[in-house]
Amino acid sequence: MDNEDVKITIILKKGSPKLLANATISIETVYFGFVTIKGFQIWNSRVFNERLQEAINIEPPTIMSYGRPYNFVYFEKDQKWFDLETRIYDAFVKERNINMSGNLSDTEFEETNKEIE
Repeated sequence: MDNEDVKITIILKKGSPKLLANATISIETVYFGFVTIKGFQIWNSRVFNERLQEAINIEPPTIMSYGRPYNFVYFEKDQKWFDLETRIYDAFVKERNINMSGNLSDTEFEETNKEIE
């Protein structure tokens, strides 16, 4: 999958102690054009993520049902999820670095909505 096939929009969250950002991805398909999936979440984590090399957790969209979260986006191959997770993380880091260059503290992101391609 080329970079042109996937568009990622990162929305940094200001004032949330654990939720760092939301992400929206658009994947280009041959038949349908771009298919957009909203609701990916980027959280602070107590557990170090070996793949991303940071204490961050990226979750696909979920819905709360009977007090339990259920994923409604499923990846048949784990490696494809890991690839997308890495792309979301890279877009998040890029957006976070842009905001931090404005001398904002690590937990004081300016809430933004920018598309990273």
